[in-house]
Order: sequence, then C-alpha cells, then structure tokens
Amino acid sequence: MTIPGPDNKPGWRARARKAGAVVSGEMARICASVQRRRAAHAAYREGHPRPLWLKILGWAALAGIAGLVALAFVLPGNAFRGVVQHWATQKAGRDVHIGGDLHMNLLSWTPKVVAQDVTIANPDWLGSTADKKEPMANIPRLAVKLRLLPLLTGQWVVQSVRVTKPEVHLVRLASGRANWDFRASRDDANTPLVLPPIRRFVVKDGHLTIHDLERDLIFSGTVSSHESITRKHRGFQMVGDGKLNRQDFHADVHGGPLINVNVSEPYNFNADVRAGSTHIVAKGTITHPFDLGGFAADVKFSGADLSQLYDLTGLTLPGTPPYAISGHLVRDGQVFTFNGFSGTVGDSDLSGDLKVDASSGRPNLTADLTSRNLDFDDLGPMFGAPPAIGKGETASPTQTANAKKKDAAQARAPQTARALVLPNVPLRIERVRQMDAHVTYRADAVHSQDFPLRKLSLDLTLDHGVLTLNPVSFRFSQGKLSGKVKIDARKDVPRSDVDMRLTDARLEHFVQGSVRNPIVEGRVEARALVQGRGDSVHKAASTANGTVSFVIPRGKIRKSVAELLGIDVTRALGLVLTGDKSQTDLRCAVASFHVENGVLHTNRILLDTDVVKTEGSGTINMRNEAIDLKLDGKSKKLELFHINAPITIGGHLSNPSIGVVPGKAAAQGGLAIALGVLATPLAAILPFVSPGLAKDENCAALLNAAKRDGAPLTKKDVQQTGK
Repeated sequence: MTIPGPDNKPGWRARARKAGAVVSGEMARICASVQRRRAAHAAYREGHPRPLWLKILGWAALAGIAGLVALAFVLPGNAFRGVVQHWATQKAGRDVHIGGDLHMNLLSWTPKVVAQDVTIANPDWLGSTADKKEPMANIPRLAVKLRLLPLLTGQWVVQSVRVTKPEVHLVRLASGRANWDFRASRDDANTPLVLPPIRRFVVKDGHLTIHDLERDLIFSGTVSSHESITRKHRGFQMVGDGKLNRQDFHADVHGGPLINVNVSEPYNFNADVRAGSTHIVAKGTITHPFDLGGFAADVKFSGADLSQLYDLTGLTLPGTPPYAISGHLVRDGQVFTFNGFSGTVGDSDLSGDLKVDASSGRPNLTADLTSRNLDFDDLGPMFGAPPAIGKGETASPTQTANAKKKDAAQARAPQTARALVLPNVPLRIERVRQMDAHVTYRADAVHSQDFPLRKLSLDLTLDHGVLTLNPVSFRFSQGKLSGKVKIDARKDVPRSDVDMRLTDARLEHFVQGSVRNPIVEGRVEARALVQGRGDSVHKAASTANGTVSFVIPRGKIRKSVAELLGIDVTRALGLVLTGDKSQTDLRCAVASFHVENGVLHTNRILLDTDVVKTEGSGTINMRNEAIDLKLDGKSKKLELFHINAPITIGGHLSNPSIGVVPGKAAAQGGLAIALGVLATPLAAILPFVSPGLAKDENCAALLNAAKRDGAPLTKKDVQQTGK
C-alpha cells in the first residue's frame, strides 16, 4: 500500500492517521481473542488437571526416543545384536541368529542395517527329517536399506536389499506345509505373497535347493539378480540355472528398473523358463509391483509331453505327444485363468478356456476344450501307449526311441512272448490325488486308420482321487461306443469300473475288405461290464471280473467264408477260385464271455448262417494276452468233402493265428486210408462226407438270452430275428 506523501493531495496526514487507527484496532481485537482463549484453557486445566502418570509417561517416551537415538549414534551395532535377533525370531517364527558383526546407520533419511553370517533355522514342525539338519538359509552378508519417512507413517519401503552368496534350502512336506511360509496362521497359506516395495534387489552367487515332497520335485542350482539402468541392460534381471528332477533348468526373468517403480502402476516383465524339454515364454504385467497375487501375461507353453508341466505348475495333466499352446494367462489372487488359448498336441489342434482355483489350498481345474481335427493316435500317451511314429506323425525323440525299442523287442520275441498290446505304464496315483477337475472335451472330426471314427466327446470329473469319464462317447460313421469309466485311486491299488456299450455299429466297417462288397455285414451290438484293480490298463485288465458280449441280430456273410467255417473244403475252394463273392444270410451271431481274474471264458459262441452253424469255446487270457479259441462248424446240407476238425484261433492279441486242430484231421485222414485198403475206393471218401443234419438256431431265444445278459438289444431286434 502506498501512503500519500507531501507531493500528493492535501490531507494525506489525516488519511494516514485514520488508516493506522484501523490497523491498531484490528490488532487489539486479535490480541484480546488470544487472551480470552488462554484464560479459558487455563481455567479448563485448573478444573481438569493432567494425571501425573501421563506426564511421566510422555516425558519417559521422549527421553527413551532421545536415548535410543543417542545410543545408536554412540554405541556400535553389535550392542543391538541380541535385540535384533529376538525381534527377527519373533517375526519369523523360528530361530534367527547373527553370527558376525551388526552395523547400523539409523541417523539418516535412509537407515541401513548390515548383518554378517545370518542363519535362519528351519521351523520346529519340520520334525526329524533329513532336511531339518540344515538351516533354511545361511547368508554370509545381508544389507538392507529403508526409507525413513514412509516408515514413520507405518509403510515399509525398502530402498535396497543386497544378499551375498546365500545358501537357501527350501522344503515342502507331503502334507503341503512349506518352510518358506512365514505366515502366523496356516489359514493364510493360500493368500498370495505381498512384498514391501523394493527399489533395488541384488543377489550375488546364490545357491538354492528345493525338496518338494508334495510334488516329488528336486531342484538344485544358482540364482543371481542385478539391476542396471544403462542402455545396454534391461533393468532388473534375475537368472536361475540348475537341475530340476535331473533335467537341465534355466530361468531368465527381467523387467524395467525397480529404482523408480510406482507401486500403483503395472510393472512390465518378460520370462523365459526351460525345464528339460518344457519351454515357457511369457510377456506381461504385474498389476501392482511386489504384489504377486495379480498379473496378466501372454504365455506360450511348448514341450515333449503335457504331463511334464506338473513339475512347474503342480497340475496333473495327461500324457501327450509334443505340444505347443499359447494364450492369455491371468492371475487374480489364487485364481488362474488361461482363456482363448490354441495350439497343437501331436497332429491334433486344441483350443479352449481353462481355469484353476487354488483358494482352498487344493487346485480345482475346470476346462472346456475343443479339437476341430483329432488324430486318434494322439490319444495313446494318455493311457500309457506310445504315439504313432510313422511318416508324417509327431512324436518326441524319447517317444520315438521307446516305440522303436518296443517294436524291435516284439519282432525278436517268440509268438508266446510278444510285447503287450495293452499299455502297462503306471498311473501317477499321488498326482491324481492332489487336485480336482471338471473337463469337457469334444472333437468335431477324428482321423483313424484302424476304426471308422467320426467324433469324440467326453465329460471328465476328478474328485479327491476318483476319476470319472461320464459320458465318454466315440461316434462312428454308423453307430457309437459310449458309456462310463471310473477309476478310484484313493487307495494304493486303484480300482477301475468300466461300462461301455457299442450300439448300431456296422460290422463291415470293422472288417478288412471292400465296404461295397464286404466279407461280412450287419449291425453289431456289444457291451463290456467289468471291474479290475491295478495302476495301468494292462494290470486292470489282467485282474478284471465281469461280462463281455457281442451280438449280430442279422446280417450277410460271404458264402465262401461260411463254407470254410464248416470246413467244406471243396465248396469253399471252388467259390474262392471262381471269384464268387455271393453272400448268404447271417441269421444271428452271439459271443458272450464271463470274465474272471483277467480271463475271458466263453459262455457261448454261435454263428448261424443259411449254410453252416458254427459254435465255439475257449478263453482269452488278458494276463499274457494269449488267445485259445475253437470254432466247430456244422453244415446244414450234404458235403462231399468235409474235414471234421475245429478251426483254432490262437497266438497273441498282437498277432492272432488261425489253423485246424491237427489231431482230429490226422485221425480222419488215417480212417480214410484204412477204409481204402480194406474196402473199395468209394469208402475212402466216406469220412469226409457230412450228412448236413445241422438245424437252424432259434435266434429269437438266443437273442433274448443275450439281452438278459446285458447286450444292448431292443425288443424289435428279437421280434425281427429270422425274418
């Protein structure tokens, strides 16, 4: 404000005196107000005096803080070693010991603590296991620097952590309890780990071992991390190398510099992990840095076998040929989603959505999977069989070597010692028990060289060690195979229950030959209702009990084949030599077995045609996969050259053999020679003459009996029999 001077208009002194009076009055009012407040406060204190203990406590607190600051400035850090050890032990829930010097610099905006020879013991609950003998961690030098101002408000912000040559030994018991879990309550064990913000994290020459009894996993290797903000480096980087279950392991995780990271903004990272043949590449963001409970990344998984992902993920996945799958992976707490993924497994495509919820401590996987084109051979490893290794097939080097080794062994083995057709690879029971799942899968088209498959769909449920496929359905060009499979792996020896039905299938699609002019044709119905015990397909089959039945209500069969079933050599040879492909009616056919301890015993085998009725008997032993069946055909008309000897089907499931019982054929030939010597030449052919007395089978009664035994026949099937 400019006060008018002598050069201004007259009366300036009066105006100045007036302004001064106004200011003086205002100041007086302010002073009076302050005096009144002081008087009121003094009157309140006089009526409400402070307790003496509160005054003493306040002064004691100020004196304590001042004393601690003075002691920290004057005394060496080792004087506080016992206090720090006690505090760390209480926080960690296990002994923490500082064997070397402790240096502290607390009079700073960034207080620093440096400890030498720090040992962190294993918790008491680890018991007397071999892992208890070693400490959880031994750190020759640990340096931690904090930021003071956030600490005064209750927030931990770590300016830097430097760890030199640490030896860390991590253990998880079969129960799932881990020695790296420092949380006070096991109820919190499933919550994601949240770290305080760390501006710089450096690990030099660290050695890490992991012994995971829950996953049967062993890792031993080195870990190092550093940070650089120069143009030649990528900011923060952590590298790990070693052996994971005796397979080479390498991990490289890097991101932007931590020094200027903002905890409220996403942090970009890249990861490249290799474990044996498994390769994982990820590029994404952590939603809130140092909060590992939330991230999103584009991830590509590739490897020789999906089941090998168990070591890295803990998920029980089926055996497969080599795969390559990519998609978007999101973690929200203990819920992981892998949506919109696609790729290949073997020679099949695979896409879908997958979710894993581990919030209860037990992973629960749900998935909806689809294949546009499924190569049926790719399902083999799921049951322990090797994938196809022919030209154009996809298999890993190990799978190819194993398949060739098996083929070579089978070629060298005698007929009675052939390699098993049913896979004998054991089920990993401990893995099946560790998670739950619900998976739906459908294949819109199926390629198979052995079966006329068209589509496949299944609904899989895994609940506390009980695996159920219900329903599982294979659709053929005509008909389908469907039913339920249950594997109860809650005990050491799993139990398998199988109820499968083949309905409305065409026999000509399963028998070699032209579909236009088939050897045999007709609708086939079948059912297998069996139970077995064992940790592989072969073991379950070799202990099975139950029933198996096949029924052909009616059909056609090539006449030459029918005559051969009756051992009418002249007629059959004549039809074959003349190229006659005429057919005769197949009135009905039944093959039913009762299964006991892995052996299929025939209840009845009967094939009734217009010219021959054939009955059979014998066994199929699933323990050694040996076949021992006999078919005895009876002609329904006169035959001039009939060999009275049953047809045999023997050998191994991998290579059945067909022949004639030699004893009866030789006896029949010997009788013919004797008659030729003692009688006339006409008598020599009498043993080979069949009078043709066989009668038509009552097919309606036969099919009714098969239906009662569980064959999937309808009332109409029985009524139309013989028409």
